[in-house]
Amino acid sequence: MKRLNWLFLGVLAVVVGCGSNTCPPGNGNNTCDVHCQVDSSRTDSTVDTNAPNPDAYKDMVNETFRDGQSAEVSGDTGPETINPGGFGAACKSNKECDSGYCIQTQEGFKCTKTCVTDCPVGWSCRTMMVGNDLVSICTPTGVTLCRPCKLDTDCDSGRCVKVEGKGYCGLDCGNGRTTCPQGYACVDAQSVVDGTQVKQCLPVTKSCTCNLTTNGKTRVCVKENDNGRCFGHETCDKDKGWVGCDAQEPGPEKCDGKDDNCNGITDEFPTDKPTKPCEKTVEGIGTCKGDWVCKDGGWQCTAATPQKEVCDGKDNNCDGKVDETWPELAKPCTVGTGECAATGVYVCKADGSGVQCNATPGEPSDEVCDGKDNNCDGKVDEAWPNLGKPCTVGTGEC
Repeated sequence: MKRLNWLFLGVLAVVVGCGSNTCPPGNGNNTCDVHCQVDSSRTDSTVDTNAPNPDAYKDMVNETFRDGQSAEVSGDTGPETINPGGFGAACKSNKECDSGYCIQTQEGFKCTKTCVTDCPVGWSCRTMMVGNDLVSICTPTGVTLCRPCKLDTDCDSGRCVKVEGKGYCGLDCGNGRTTCPQGYACVDAQSVVDGTQVKQCLPVTKSCTCNLTTNGKTRVCVKENDNGRCFGHETCDKDKGWVGCDAQEPGPEKCDGKDDNCNGITDEFPTDKPTKPCEKTVEGIGTCKGDWVCKDGGWQCTAATPQKEVCDGKDNNCDGKVDETWPELAKPCTVGTGECAATGVYVCKADGSGVQCNATPGEPSDEVCDGKDNNCDGKVDEAWPNLGKPCTVGTGEC
């Protein structure tokens, strides 16, 4: 059989579970054959440019996992001295490694070695088909731990699970599997793929974005509920994760001059309108009613203050009647005498103290003998006192 000695990052990144053919833990089968397609976009710029095109192997890569061979073994602590080309030595291509295998680790590309069952702490003995050859090599555990993901096949030794609402790679744990790295704990996590609960190693800080390198940095945070979404800032604590989100808790809008539900509008449709009646009372005068309005960050009653009734066309004492003290209001009236007389209706005085006729008397003129009171003095033709008295003219029969 022709041996293909060049491994790509794409091959190892899909060692754990490709598609729906992955054997679930404890299924009782001795062997689970999985066919994985290698994504050519996952090659690294540091890989030997003389290496074969990874696209040529897309249909040639088959991986075989064996129960017991994918678990971390703690017996071998690894070499104390790293020789060029030896296990753990830095590499750029397969030909630089004694074993013929240069793979990606958390610390960059390193030479690995073949194995039967045992590998150093932090490494797992994994068996896979490379071309037509069945090869068992030591691969680092959790290279993709805490990397963003969408599918389980994005993760080398675990599942794609939700962390802070987004998909990140975990590391299989529990039931005698790999122990979690420092700073991680074996917890129940929700699978992004099918929503099931799975045991995975995840950060004790409950965040894949807050660690030693981001300690002290800040980011935008949000608090959200049925009332709305409020934004603020929080700080990364390497031991606790993202803490101190100063976003306010969204609440129902109130009349308080604040944007309680964080929609950018203040005091719109407030929900805390007073339940007691809006009214003002003045003893001995009356009670006026109104409505509550939100103004200047507080509830204000629009009820008028009751006042003694005045003639102004208003219900000053709030008894439901207008200018009731003056019943003659709007009735006909006359002012002036004689030819100066004029008619109108009673209206309120300017000071509201009572009513007055809105007619204006005419101007008097010189008295003439015409049966009228021309000078408007209440007398008619008073300049002629003999008017209407008997009189005789002529003599005798004339």
